[in-house]
Amino acid sequence: MQLHYSGPKASITAHGITYNNNKEDKFVYLSSIAELIIALNRDSIPGRQYTHEESKKTVDSDLILTQIRALNPGIDAKMTEAKNAAEKEIDHDLRQARDNHLISAEEREVLIKNITLMRDYQINRAINKAVYYSGLGAIAGILKKGHVDTISTPRIPKFAHVLHSLKASLQQLRPPIESSFDIVNEHDQYTISLTIKQPQTV
Repeated sequence: MQLHYSGPKASITAHGITYNNNKEDKFVYLSSIAELIIALNRDSIPGRQYTHEESKKTVDSDLILTQIRALNPGIDAKMTEAKNAAEKEIDHDLRQARDNHLISAEEREVLIKNITLMRDYQINRAINKAVYYSGLGAIAGILKKGHVDTISTPRIPKFAHVLHSLKASLQQLRPPIESSFDIVNEHDQYTISLTIKQPQTV
């Protein structure tokens, strides 16, 4: 499957299609995830604190999949699963729309057309979301090895979003790994820091 951007979360009704810009497509964060995987997965990381600077180039979507697949071979199955689940949900929405007699025939026709029009959009968003969480799982797997105690990145929204999500992914590991998210100011230079608290070995 080829990765590409769809857009913000869509709300589909008989009166039109609206978009929630606060619910962005996970595709916009995939380049940041790939950057972190590439950097953290290097054989040699100086020290136990890792500082990452934003790349000026967007990581190619094929490279994103290659990097995640190397650490999480199940990503293709996850993408297919997400696609099938999205298709099933859309088919369910279409059946409900056809059976909805609380709205007029004209509104029903518009609703069916809008759901159909947004089919590929919705499926692609679901696939991007599956890739995003597979990427987080790959990073969590690297961090579980215990070679890095702190990740620092520029204070930009994309990295903030990724590190917040990574914090939750680490918590879901077994055993869970605790971490703390902080904004650090050094000489008026702001960075985001995720401090990993590795489980104590007995």
